[in-house]
Amino acid sequence: MSGTNHFMDERANWLKPIAVFVLDHPMLIFVLIVSGILLHAYSSTRIPPPELLPQPSNVPSLDKNESSSASLDAPRILLNYRWRSSNDDGHQDPIRMPLEFRNLGRDIAVNVELEIRYLKWTAKFPTIPHLAPSESKSAVVNLEYDGYDLAGLSADSQFISLIKPPGEDALKQSRRVPAVVKYRDMHGNDFVSEYEFRWDHEKQEALALLVGYRKTQSSSSGPIPDVALVWDWPDEVKRNGGVLGMAREKDILIHNRSDQYVYNVQVESVKLHQELSFDLINEIAPREQHRALGRWNGKSSLTTSYVYFFGNGENEKQMSEKGWVYKKTHNRGLSELFVKIPMAITYESQAAKWRCEFEFIYDIGDESLFVRKSGQSL
Repeated sequence: MSGTNHFMDERANWLKPIAVFVLDHPMLIFVLIVSGILLHAYSSTRIPPPELLPQPSNVPSLDKNESSSASLDAPRILLNYRWRSSNDDGHQDPIRMPLEFRNLGRDIAVNVELEIRYLKWTAKFPTIPHLAPSESKSAVVNLEYDGYDLAGLSADSQFISLIKPPGEDALKQSRRVPAVVKYRDMHGNDFVSEYEFRWDHEKQEALALLVGYRKTQSSSSGPIPDVALVWDWPDEVKRNGGVLGMAREKDILIHNRSDQYVYNVQVESVKLHQELSFDLINEIAPREQHRALGRWNGKSSLTTSYVYFFGNGENEKQMSEKGWVYKKTHNRGLSELFVKIPMAITYESQAAKWRCEFEFIYDIGDESLFVRKSGQSL
């Protein structure tokens, strides 16, 4: 018992100076307590930098050799879009709701591009030349449906028309529309933000949800494999056809001018009153040509000339409506008019997918040709 009293006496002696200090400086103690409370509140509610934020489980992780540059000093484009049939006020959100692009990274995003192709829809947003860190810009879409520009129309020309199923289907069906935002940093490195625009039929709302963000192989790291559309006779016709074989109309050929094999070569369809589609080509060897087999209305280019497609009255009418018909400045050929038809080809080579756009200048009875317009990796 005496040992316990001795311990309590020593503890009391140790506490006496603290008690005296507290009684003599009550205001200082109050300030320390309030400061501690404020510091705890700040540390628990402040927003951490982007690289420390927890990532959703469905966002794929970056490669180890890219994670530091992509997550710390790179641009990062996020999309902000939410459209509701009934908002908090009980009203429908504005039909012309724009899409907001925001850079949450630490570097300037250059040439921010977004083009969405879904079913028969094509949504094109104007390129944003640059987007500084923390800067936001809104963009209004230009919509096409089945090749027709919908600019100037009312509801059909708005972005929600692509995401939301038509009519009563919007009450029963959800929809996911994939989209990829492409951009670069100031050093020429390429990045993508992968998104899904989702229509929730139960909540009756559309949202833009991030599903991936990564640094990609720069298209400047290697040249685009040179694959061209050509208007010419196939080599076997030139060798064996003679005058009779070469008297028929020329054909659409795919010429692989590169030193690499190209695979899954697909000429994209031309959609008019009739649709001109092309068979998939498995591969084309380096420096070789391959005939593009076109099909329309039960016919094929193997036995029927393309003049029966482009010269069809209803097809000609739609080409005129699209602004593809031009008047000649000379009197050569069988017609005073010619057409410029946008066409494109996709193919795979060197572990990448590529797309090149061409303009097919078609003139019945005179020389036709393809003009290359652009090419890019997908």
